[in-house]
Amino acid sequence: MMNKKLKIQHLLKLFVVLAMYSCSNGQTPTAYHIGKIPQLERFETLTKNEIRLDSLKDKHQKEELQMMLDGKAFIAGTPQEFVQKMIEKHKITALRYKDNRGRYFIKTLAKGKEYPFLSAEEEPFTTDCTCVLDNDTIKIRMGIWVFGGFQFNINLSKNDFQTLYWEDTHERNTYKQTLSDTLTDNITLEMQQQKLILAKKPTFTLGEELLGHLTFKTNEFYQQTEEIDAENSQDMLKVAKAGELYFRCQVRQKTEDDK
Repeated sequence: MMNKKLKIQHLLKLFVVLAMYSCSNGQTPTAYHIGKIPQLERFETLTKNEIRLDSLKDKHQKEELQMMLDGKAFIAGTPQEFVQKMIEKHKITALRYKDNRGRYFIKTLAKGKEYPFLSAEEEPFTTDCTCVLDNDTIKIRMGIWVFGGFQFNINLSKNDFQTLYWEDTHERNTYKQTLSDTLTDNITLEMQQQKLILAKKPTFTLGEELLGHLTFKTNEFYQQTEEIDAENSQDMLKVAKAGELYFRCQVRQKTEDDK
């Protein structure tokens, strides 16, 4: 569990990313497709880790709710209005992991080569996926952050979508948008190529399930080569992230914590 300071740092970084997203008009929305999800078997079957995580999270969420209902989650004298507000927010956000997850197949492209982005594991890499209804837009957020990480932000509208990719190395400055920029520890990228297939047309209603597949290639950026291939020099290398991901989620109500 990350400590409070790290959690605040992470949230501040994500707030900046999402603020940039909401203000950005440089990326042209792309029409999405409705149809058969390719190679769905790569995603549908839960791994052993996912089954375990789903069980643990479900148990924890139920215990947390019961503590709230019993009053054990709050200090004595906490206003009942605040208690009820926290209970209602918990009921909105406490969803099953198995129904709200993403799975990733990502590579770093550099000089015509492919470098694994995620370390090789016996099981595919998966994370939580959150889908929030915000007026006429479904905001899809998925990724992970533990002393660094990544996140995909997909804004889904009636007929099209936009995607941003964010990556962070937590206080290790390795990225530049252009060679003249100052090194930074995180970077936000628009897509050079993107194709989204949804299993069915979204209705933009609470509780509906989304099942999708995104293929993508980000805009190019610069990264220190030692972060990609330890045998290379330490010069900056022009790279891009590319690959595909699957996601499944239940559209939920927006809360004050959602940006």
